[in-house]
Amino acid sequence: MALRKIIRPRGAEITTALLRSCINEHQQRLARYTRLEGYYLGEHDILRRKTLEHAPNNKLVHPFPRYITNTATGYMFGNPIQYQPKNERADASGLTNALEAMGAASHDAELGKDLSIFGVAYELLYIPDYTNAATVHAALLDPKQAFIVYDDDIMQNPMFGVYLVEKRDAVGNTAGSIVNVFTPHAHRVYAIGQIGDEPILLSEETNPFGVLPMVQYINNEDGRGDFEDVLTLIDAYDVLGSDRVNDKERFVNAILVIKNATLGDDPEAIELMLRGGILELPGEGTHAADAAYLSKTLNETETEVLKKALAMDIHKFSHTPDFTDEQFSGNVSGVAMRFKVLSLEYLAKVKERFFTAGLRNRLRILYAVASLKNQIGIAPDEVNIIFNRTLPNNELEMAQTVATLVGIVSNETLLTQVPFVKDAADEVVKAQAERAGQVQNQLNSLNARMQTEMGR
Repeated sequence: MALRKIIRPRGAEITTALLRSCINEHQQRLARYTRLEGYYLGEHDILRRKTLEHAPNNKLVHPFPRYITNTATGYMFGNPIQYQPKNERADASGLTNALEAMGAASHDAELGKDLSIFGVAYELLYIPDYTNAATVHAALLDPKQAFIVYDDDIMQNPMFGVYLVEKRDAVGNTAGSIVNVFTPHAHRVYAIGQIGDEPILLSEETNPFGVLPMVQYINNEDGRGDFEDVLTLIDAYDVLGSDRVNDKERFVNAILVIKNATLGDDPEAIELMLRGGILELPGEGTHAADAAYLSKTLNETETEVLKKALAMDIHKFSHTPDFTDEQFSGNVSGVAMRFKVLSLEYLAKVKERFFTAGLRNRLRILYAVASLKNQIGIAPDEVNIIFNRTLPNNELEMAQTVATLVGIVSNETLLTQVPFVKDAADEVVKAQAERAGQVQNQLNSLNARMQTEMGR
């Protein structure tokens, strides 16, 4: 199921009736969100499977969703996102300081995890104390509790954002919800007894930013999670593994069939047959006594082939490579490694494109905060957003590539390709100062030598 935007008429007044209808529409998403979150936490459908009484019922959970999410998130967000001004002379220190103060690196990784699980993620930017421009905070909002409403214009611009907080009494029982409504100019707080009830306005305060402080990030054009398309394959893998163990258990507990003989009719003999899994088949005539186990033949080869096929399909359709495979062993070049993760790179490119759109909205909010404090900020569209993939690097190969491009590409751009360089612009300044110091030391040494020669 694709993520459908909640859309209302452009310019519509945010009445309690409109707000209630938006909340009810959001509630329709909760079943999907809950199931996806459950799979990430290991709560698969296999755990709810029931069988006949006394029959083996093993329930094996294979945490493919967690593996897929952790792999995709680590690959894309394992290294902090870099922000580089398009104009090299522009000062982006205010922006980078604000992002560092709000803990953007770890916050982005958490956003990436929500994107991978739910297909959508939300954040709220706020300033606890408006007298201090350095206190911009970012809160990660649970997609089950947050949404943004868009207008019906062709651009589908955001109108307002909603964040629901469940209230509980002193003993932990649910006591309604608090509904926070954020618009570009106001923050309203409502209370509702139950979902579907009429919201009651509790308070309203001005939003000085002039922009919507909530940001929505989507994972792809359909707003689907990274493992959502392979849930049925994961279910089949769980069933296969569980039934495989069930068959083993049945084989161990096979019934012993005794033909043409009896253990007797006394209670102890009957109890022995029940506990030991023994079945008597009385014979007729002079047939010889016989005993054999009643069990079905297990074809491990066919089961293993099916298991590997399911695992390969899960990795293929989730675009997540199996890093335990032999093809990833050994010392391979950077180009070879990138070919091996080409499918994951395609996934990351799509995620990067949509995540960048969300980051642009975040930068607009930070720019509005800087303007509010009469500070000179860098315009959101004047910043290059650079994602650095997390891959083992062949540093010798990287150094040779960078050395080959010296004089063709700017030093700052080259340094962004070096994995251990965190701030390319700062590194350029340090390198220039270091070279200037080396030149000065050489001049000082030369002057000292000349003075020594002249003094002889």
